[in-house]
Amino acid sequence: MDDKQSTCYRTIKDLVFEFVSTHDGCVDPEELRERVLACFPGSAWKDSHWRWYRYQICTGKYADEFPERVKQRLSETNRRHTQPRGLVKKHGDRILRQARELIAEAAGRDVVLRFKINRWVYSRLQQDEIQKKKPLKRSLWDAGVRACQRCGKPFASLRGVHLHRVDASEDYYDGNCQLLCSICHDS
Repeated sequence: MDDKQSTCYRTIKDLVFEFVSTHDGCVDPEELRERVLACFPGSAWKDSHWRWYRYQICTGKYADEFPERVKQRLSETNRRHTQPRGLVKKHGDRILRQARELIAEAAGRDVVLRFKINRWVYSRLQQDEIQKKKPLKRSLWDAGVRACQRCGKPFASLRGVHLHRVDASEDYYDGNCQLLCSICHDS
């Protein structure tokens, strides 16, 4: 174990910030995870924790604490460590091809029916995602998130509040979501 690994940190945040700085923004998430667990063996560190820190460093509340080159490198690291796009594309293309074949089979030569079936399937897939987001939004609200997590504007109710994924390449789950006002969500 080298000196950096044996260093005691008061908080995981201190460790993450030093790790990001000493690696000049070129962070290997697996190496960071190992370092966190070595220094904080009781930690429940997950990939979502790193994604949250990375987002906060790049554009969130810690953005002023790091130079632009570090934030740029962290953004590039984000793109390199996403799920293998080839695998997603391979399965997605297969599913899409099957759906198109089934829609064509059901509609026959009726172009209006084909259009309506296509729209129906599309809207149901969107509804699946919306239904998944509602309880998550409520859960964050019930946990005490009552202000925009970017600008701090307080919310009077959940109406008009947007659920935003910190890492857009990931699904909706509590470690990857924040509540934002309309202005921050649209920016």
